[in-house]
Amino acid sequence: MTARHGWLLLLLGGGLTLGSCSVLNLGSAQQSLQEGVQPVPPAEPPDLAKLRQTKECPGCNLAGANLAEADLGGADLTGANLKDANLQGASLEYAVLEGANLQGANLRGANLFEADLCNANLRGADLRDLTVWRLNLCDADLTAANLSGANLSNLRLQTTPQGNAPTLAKANLSQANLSGLNLSYLNLQGANLTGANLKAVKTDKTNLRGANLKDAQLGGVNLAQADLCEAVLADGSVSQQGCQTGQ
Repeated sequence: MTARHGWLLLLLGGGLTLGSCSVLNLGSAQQSLQEGVQPVPPAEPPDLAKLRQTKECPGCNLAGANLAEADLGGADLTGANLKDANLQGASLEYAVLEGANLQGANLRGANLFEADLCNANLRGADLRDLTVWRLNLCDADLTAANLSGANLSNLRLQTTPQGNAPTLAKANLSQANLSGLNLSYLNLQGANLTGANLKAVKTDKTNLRGANLKDAQLGGVNLAQADLCEAVLADGSVSQQGCQTGQ
């Protein structure tokens, strides 16, 4: 190798030392600088930050927010927009969600102990595997909500001819535990109640049109006053009860 080739290799290598001066490899220095820079995380939306800091967020826009496993016990979310929010496993005991929009929200496994969901929009919400105690659902809309496997035996239902009962039309209540509840005047039209525990429930004027009660546990239940038009009964037969009257 000639002397000229040697100098060229030194220039292209990790660095060249001339006397007391050093010529650094600029490419390596730039790479080291880039590796040392930490990306700045995006700031949380103001409403989300407010909720985390104060738990007071009535009317807040939290649509699509990720609140999985969040501690929201006692939070005031009256009228808040939580559409499509992820609340899986969140602690919502004693939370006030009256009039909140929870359409399409994921509440699977959330703790709703004595939460207030009166007038809440829960259409299409994921409420699987819930265990509730004194959850208030007066006038809530649970149309097409998924409550499969939920234990609702301690649900607070205010069922009167004037209303106040939640709407559970087309809801998935398969394998759910509703034993002992007063389901009178409740709208369960088209609901999936396959394998559900309905022991000792009251069904005065309950709308079960087109509901699927296949393999449901109905011990101690009197369905004489329920609207069962086109409903699939526990034994798989299809009922015509109520079809003639157009209830």
